[in-house]
Amino acid sequence: PPMLADINAPDINRMKKVMMEVQKVSEDKIMAIGMAGSSDMGYVSEILNTKDIIFHGVGNPGSNNHAVNENVRFKDVKTYIKELIVFLCVDL
Repeated sequence: PPMLADINAPDINRMKKVMMEVQKVSEDKIMAIGMAGSSDMGYVSEILNTKDIIFHGVGNPGSNNHAVNENVRFKDVKTYIKELIVFLCVDL
């Protein structure tokens, strides 16, 4: 089903703070977009009755997402794991 992520939802704002902390960047370097469309997460959004859905992947501008030679750097995976740990375990 279709869904729209609310970029002002509490957990999305928390994830932005986490990314700023882990990556040591300012808020203007974190891009939040209201993801709209159809995906399996639409079911999650419907069942939980929330638009507070975080879409956050691993990658960088050179990752070639969904293209030939798609790749991720191990460094980016480690950063993402750190962000998940901070999101779940640290009081910001």
